[in-house]
Amino acid sequence: SKFDWDEKQQGVILASFFWCFWIMQVPGGILAQRYGTKLVYGFGNFIPCLLSFFIPFCARLDYRVLSILRGIQGFIAGVTWPSMHHLAVNWIPPNERSKFVTAYMGSSIGAAITYPLSGLLINQFDWPAVFHVTGIFGTIWFIAWWLLIYDSPAQHPRISEKEKSEIIKKLGESYTEKRLKIKTPWKKILLSRPMWMNILAQWGNIWGLFTLMTQAPTYFKLIHGWDIRMTGFLSGMPHLARVSFAILMSFIGDFLLRKSYMSRTNVRKLAAAWCCIGQGIFTLGLMFCGCNSIAAIIFSTIATGVSGSVSTGPLASFIDISPNYASIMLGISNMISVVPGFISPIIVGYLTYENQTVEAWKSVFLISTVMLIVPGVLYMFFSSSELQDWNTLGCMSVRDIMWYLVFTGFAMNYMFRLNINIGIVSMVKTRKSISKTALSNVCNQEILISNLDNTTNVTTTPIHDYDESRFDWDEKQQGVILASFFWCFWIMQVPGGVLAQRYGTKLVYGFSNFIPCLLSFFIPFCARLDYRVLSILRGIQGFIAGLTWPAMHHLAANWIPPNERSKFVTAYMGSSVGAAITYPLSGLLINWFDWPAVFHVTGIFGTIWFIAWWLLIYDSPAQHPRISEKEKSEIIKKLGESYTEKRLKIKTPWKKILLSRPMWMNILAQWGNIWGLFTLMTQAPTYFKLIHGWDIRMTGFLSGMPHLARVSFAILMSFIGDFLLRKSYMSRTNVRKWAAAWCCIGQGLFTLGLVFCGCNSIAAIIFSTIATGVSGSVSTGPLASFIDISPNYASIMLGISSMVSVVPGFISPIIVGHLTYENQTVEAWEAVFLISTIMLIVPGVLYTFFSSSELQDWNTSGDQKTHDLRTFSSMRLSVAARVLYIYLHTLVYVHSVLGHVSSCRDNHSAR
Repeated sequence: SKFDWDEKQQGVILASFFWCFWIMQVPGGILAQRYGTKLVYGFGNFIPCLLSFFIPFCARLDYRVLSILRGIQGFIAGVTWPSMHHLAVNWIPPNERSKFVTAYMGSSIGAAITYPLSGLLINQFDWPAVFHVTGIFGTIWFIAWWLLIYDSPAQHPRISEKEKSEIIKKLGESYTEKRLKIKTPWKKILLSRPMWMNILAQWGNIWGLFTLMTQAPTYFKLIHGWDIRMTGFLSGMPHLARVSFAILMSFIGDFLLRKSYMSRTNVRKLAAAWCCIGQGIFTLGLMFCGCNSIAAIIFSTIATGVSGSVSTGPLASFIDISPNYASIMLGISNMISVVPGFISPIIVGYLTYENQTVEAWKSVFLISTVMLIVPGVLYMFFSSSELQDWNTLGCMSVRDIMWYLVFTGFAMNYMFRLNINIGIVSMVKTRKSISKTALSNVCNQEILISNLDNTTNVTTTPIHDYDESRFDWDEKQQGVILASFFWCFWIMQVPGGVLAQRYGTKLVYGFSNFIPCLLSFFIPFCARLDYRVLSILRGIQGFIAGLTWPAMHHLAANWIPPNERSKFVTAYMGSSVGAAITYPLSGLLINWFDWPAVFHVTGIFGTIWFIAWWLLIYDSPAQHPRISEKEKSEIIKKLGESYTEKRLKIKTPWKKILLSRPMWMNILAQWGNIWGLFTLMTQAPTYFKLIHGWDIRMTGFLSGMPHLARVSFAILMSFIGDFLLRKSYMSRTNVRKWAAAWCCIGQGLFTLGLVFCGCNSIAAIIFSTIATGVSGSVSTGPLASFIDISPNYASIMLGISSMVSVVPGFISPIIVGHLTYENQTVEAWEAVFLISTIMLIVPGVLYTFFSSSELQDWNTSGDQKTHDLRTFSSMRLSVAARVLYIYLHTLVYVHSVLGHVSSCRDNHSAR
């Protein structure tokens, strides 16, 4: 009745509950507002209890089936915690909240009972009894809940008039029933510093608590040698201490508030200091326990105990700052702070895999200490628990909703574009080494070559790395697959802008994102047929997706005033978040389920996004059915004459567009930026795996980091750029030049740093992170400049730009494949990064000298002839000729470098 699961597989099972738990956090708060806590919390608890009956059956099938069932339990249970804050708001006056929220510490009683009771049940009946008893207890609880609980004092049939009037009087105006009649102020909530400080404290507290709570049985059994009954009883003790400390802190907190000895903010800070900093200090004590069992149980008991003060701290603070939206804020908090719930077990599994030693557990406790103390210190300085003015305000603006959907849309765009980049690392069979010389400069050769006289595998074998589901594709064939997305991508760039003008961005952008996501479902099938079939499917995806980027500029021209464009165009950096999510998520999916799961998940996410896009987005303020008159008039006034609806009635001035120097300078900067970005983005997984020897999960996480940096830098640059424009500190042209210098020249210099990294993994991740990060300023530079010079034709110009600058997307992988074919060496990758450096710096310098971002006169001139057309054309042709002359010489130089590298390699092979 036992299973042969190693530490990593056990980590997957323990983490699976939290895979989808986070998804239902915000919906849990919204559903509680709409249907009441009685229904939402009741069934959110009851159904997972019923599913516990099926755990033994699923475990006997496969650990992955068990993980899926646990994931379903977590998905349903996700509504419980945020929905309970809605009940607290309806019933509990401000000065009694600390005491009431201690009821949430029933979770610790559950843990305290579960550990010893499970130990006894396993000892008496075997392990399936644990899950059967859970289902029985859950059913009994639900019956009592349904009979005795009501959503408000007004609905309760048995409450006394005295208690009802007392509650209503004490609640006062802090809570209003009108919240259902006004829209949720999402922007105010998401920009609220008090809320984010509460979330940060919750993150730290949950990291420390879950590390102790989920790992304590394993730690005490394997390190201290306790049997299952002793492990159960002593692992449960800390949770009884947690409830006791929570109750103690609640009485102290409410007493201090009633007597006005401390402000509400300082009471919450005092409690947060205990639950974060205090817990961190006692967790640190576990590092020094060694094999001292008594010290270990004392420190784990106190560390878990003081975490109970979270009920008087951050949990109560959510209700303090906004009673009306407390359930939604707790949902957001749980959605974010639940991350430690599935990261922590994986980290513990990674650190202790075949290494159950005191030293390994010291690393576990050290990480938890840092994750506790840092949030606690930040909370002391920046938190507040005063009632926020937006507690009774209205909703997020339509443009803000648009920004988030555009942002997530571009995230999806890059998810289906890039999933093959890390998927192919696991799809390909392990290659055989060619010779001792071929691998002499690979950084991880000491773990790659066990005997140079025999052929060996280039990489270690992960859990699912069996060759039956892998393909024997060499570097050139892999280069074809990676490049195939861009074969036809460029064809639809200009049509994308034209179609968006004719049919609207809602239709064009929506379906050109959605259809490639659906095609992702067919990638595993096509891969098993032939790499050429897969390449054709990827080409079709690229052909359809080619419409997306130019179509979006049409929406921006319709909705976004000039001095807000830098900020809005940062939504395009959702592409980097897509990359940052895709790499680590793909690594985890491959490790857990194997590579086809990467493409199936992409298709599911794309479908969910499309539904939201279709329901919430409209092509102009005039078409939007729910926009307020105030926002509509504000947009129209700020847009002024820069954008005209008459553009469909005049011919597109193709000649003036194609002879426009500002447009070609933007295209040139885009070319350089995309060459550098795509080289790093598509090749990073292969580079870090084969040169630095990282496994698939580490490759995923660290390849994703640079793209988070890119989004952060893009947002920073957008605020600076719009600020400089509003204050007139710099002209529009100089703001765009300044941003372009960062995204081209700056990125080029940091890419050059990769040439000198050699086998230094730390330096490599630092330079790749910064290089990718600074490229985010493209949103404040060339991308925004297209709208500046001609709002009416911005989508067409971006189409032309994408058609030209997409070329690096399919040239770069082929060049990398040519340079590294049977030659995965540091020297080969130095040549790759040197080429990228040249392709970045040259366009950046030219942009600085020749670009302009002023509104062009042909923006509203149509296709009419002008008297100075000859002068206009000759001037731009002259400039264009000079630019092309310089750039062609650069390409000739790059070609000579490639020839020299190829010649050296051929001579070396001949010798």
